[in-house]
Amino acid sequence: DFDLESMLDDFGLSWALRAHEKELELLTTIAPDVPRSLTGDPGRLRQILTNLVGNAIKFTAEGEIVVRCAVQSNTARKVTLLWSVRDTGIGIAKDKIDILFDSFTQADSSMTRKFGGTGLGLAISKQLVEAMGGQIGVSSEEGKGSEFWFTVQLEKRDSMARLAEGPAIELQGLRVLIVDDNETNRELLLRVFSSWKMRPEAAADGEAALQQLQQALTENDAFPVAVVDMQMPGMDGETLGRAIQEQAELRQTCMVMLTSLGARGDAARLSEIGFAGYLTKPVRERELRGVMLQVLRSHSVGRPEAPGVVGASRPPMANRHSVRELSDRFAGRGLRVLVAEDNVTNQTVALGILNKLGLQGEAVANGEEVLKALEMIPYDLVLMDMQMPEMDGVEATLRIRDPRSSARNPAVPIIAMTGHVLLEDRERCLNAGMNDYLSKPVQPHALAEKLEKWLPVATLTVPASQPESGWTELDKDQATGSASGTPVWEREIMFERLFHDEETIQEVLTTFLEESERMMSDVTEGLKTQDAPAVARAAHLVKGVAGTLCAPTLQDIAREFEDSARKGQLDVPTSRLTEWKAAFAHLQNDVQGHVTAT
Repeated sequence: DFDLESMLDDFGLSWALRAHEKELELLTTIAPDVPRSLTGDPGRLRQILTNLVGNAIKFTAEGEIVVRCAVQSNTARKVTLLWSVRDTGIGIAKDKIDILFDSFTQADSSMTRKFGGTGLGLAISKQLVEAMGGQIGVSSEEGKGSEFWFTVQLEKRDSMARLAEGPAIELQGLRVLIVDDNETNRELLLRVFSSWKMRPEAAADGEAALQQLQQALTENDAFPVAVVDMQMPGMDGETLGRAIQEQAELRQTCMVMLTSLGARGDAARLSEIGFAGYLTKPVRERELRGVMLQVLRSHSVGRPEAPGVVGASRPPMANRHSVRELSDRFAGRGLRVLVAEDNVTNQTVALGILNKLGLQGEAVANGEEVLKALEMIPYDLVLMDMQMPEMDGVEATLRIRDPRSSARNPAVPIIAMTGHVLLEDRERCLNAGMNDYLSKPVQPHALAEKLEKWLPVATLTVPASQPESGWTELDKDQATGSASGTPVWEREIMFERLFHDEETIQEVLTTFLEESERMMSDVTEGLKTQDAPAVARAAHLVKGVAGTLCAPTLQDIAREFEDSARKGQLDVPTSRLTEWKAAFAHLQNDVQGHVTAT
């Protein structure tokens, strides 16, 4: 059994580094009607995609590689999926297509000398496809690119196999502007947002985006959200973000950045510009949905804060980590939370968030019911609405804190939930004996922070997917071993970023080892020949790779080399060049050690 969306997301992530090295766009997409919960052989499926995407990247000098999955046919128990891998590479001559899937054959023997390989990957892919009850083929135009396609038959895990998540209520009807120079990326995002019942529009560059934002204002139908690509010719994403923030009338637009590879310091820099969230490509639909919802909720789109609100501050940057952090955050603690709220919808929302956080929650509708519940069950925390019929939250709290209280735990932490956290509201909460307060509507991250603060931790267990650190003293030295004190390789941070998926980690690290010598020599050769543009390009590539690997020492030096090269300054001190080589060698040794040990 496997989840198709998770498999493709992880596959895309594992190839992102190699695509980035060639400055290619790698896009993956699954049609909304494709079942996600399936039974079959994900290893074979991944191997087929690996062969096809590997070839696409190898034979594509510029442009994009797009991986698509759609339904070809569907029954109650089985589904036949149609996959395609399209590139903008060199293409294949028509008279060579028929022999492509023969063992040890390439369309042109000169390609073996130029690009490497023998064609065996396509022959293996054909065997794997046929073993899965499918077919494989290709259409191509020499000089313009190729599209390989294949079908596979898989069983649905059950008759109600999960489809893509339905549209969230908060997103429905919301207008969103997509800004991306890549036509395919615009098309994919338009499809995704439309499937969520949003109202998406697209702009191909920054200037067009500014015009559309202004036009929307004149139509009294502003864009609450703009999703912006970082790498665009002319005006890039950061420049566009600054331009939007410079115009007071546009500042209410929440901006989400999409970038090819995340680097150290991105979140702080983008937040300073005014971005509310960011994601690295290829974008996972679940994470895009999560970031959009987090941005809208934390920035209270359409709901300006009342004056005098206590503790107003810039919300934290929404990204794939913050979205995933919430899921099962408190799982394993065996904790119970009582929700006191008379509004059934608000009850449902609160209980849903608690469930997502890994907590057991029950709801009651007024203060009297709170008292009865606490007499029977020793809850670990109470979320108390301030205004309820029969007995409000303040009166209920006074009764719970009374020395004559019948509550099994009179000291239970109580967090107030109120429409406006004004100074007088805060004083009423604290004077009644409440521990803290939350503004309504309750936001998941704000609630999680309060729960983290007040819930007991004694029963915490470590989930299997997040093992306790097993570092030895040698491990710690390796992770922090630069002369400047900056870590050479923040291994655990990288593993956490990749969600401890060992297969993905191995692929990323192996790719680095395969490419590291070339990357190193490109920089040193450029310095030797005093070729400033070549040094800038090579150092920029190393900086991006180091950021992916969480290797800050190498990333900092690469950034310094890139900045100097762009200014035409190539007089690098010998000591700095020695540091560069040492950091590279240290990182190679650490990565090789991990790959070998695993």
